[in-house]
Amino acid sequence: MTRNASQRSSLKRPAAGPSREVIGKVSAKRILSRMLRIRAAVTQESQATVEDWGPEVARRSFLPGAINLAQYLAFRRHDLSARQHQLSALGLTSLGRNEGRVMATLDAVCARLSDIAGEPAVSHPVPLAFRNGKRILRREQARIFGDDPHGPGTRIMVTLPTRASQDRALVADIIRAGADCLRINCAHGAPETWAAMIENSRAAAAEQDRACRILMDIAGPKCRIAEVFAPKKTRLYRGDLLMLAGRMPAQPKAGDVVIRMTFPAVLDQLESEHASSSTMAASQRASKAWSPAARSFVWSRRAARVRSSG
Repeated sequence: MTRNASQRSSLKRPAAGPSREVIGKVSAKRILSRMLRIRAAVTQESQATVEDWGPEVARRSFLPGAINLAQYLAFRRHDLSARQHQLSALGLTSLGRNEGRVMATLDAVCARLSDIAGEPAVSHPVPLAFRNGKRILRREQARIFGDDPHGPGTRIMVTLPTRASQDRALVADIIRAGADCLRINCAHGAPETWAAMIENSRAAAAEQDRACRILMDIAGPKCRIAEVFAPKKTRLYRGDLLMLAGRMPAQPKAGDVVIRMTFPAVLDQLESEHASSSTMAASQRASKAWSPAARSFVWSRRAARVRSSG
């Protein structure tokens, strides 16, 4: 090959790009920065939640679980759909199954990203942090159902129908079929009915020499739409105004949209954020047309984001 041909051949060769190792480091560094910000936000938000819950946590042994729950709720507020694919491409967890070990999983991901990116070392969590959730579950399972290491790893809970208050044979058949726990849905029936269901359950379990626990599922407040005042075939679009009311105004205006709620106390806990001055002025003008006794909240879907402050 002549010298000129060799020169022409070298000109055609593409310039060497960054190696896969360099690309991986750059990608890991970028993801690490994002994950560290998420970790800091989860820490701050969960601490505020735990402080709010503090007086309500009666059993101090439940506090670690409450802290993890607060961390999980804070973590789920962040959209990680794009980061999950990037983490998977680096051979790391996609953070999809971290319910029982939120901070340990985040710490492990940040530590591994730090290794790949060549950044200052981030401490890896101890192995016990990943086993602690299962250890607590086994401990509580033994406390509630009894320590039975050779028994089934899964317990069966069955919801009793209301007629179980009058049909002991039905309850006996349910226990005989393998139920370990009987659930009473307190959204239905009355205390007298529940008492009869408990009596039949305990009697049926004693006849079979079985230990069958009873769970009372207490119904909470039901926030529902009770009544709607609006023109026929009304559709709400971005920028429309609607009124949430504890009770319907005596003379609503034609064209207005009013929704009466079954749980009016929630209206006292609503706030509007980032509302423009023009929208707030419009909301105030609209609210003046209604009686203060309605305890209503006018909401602009265009400029106000409603959140609960309670």
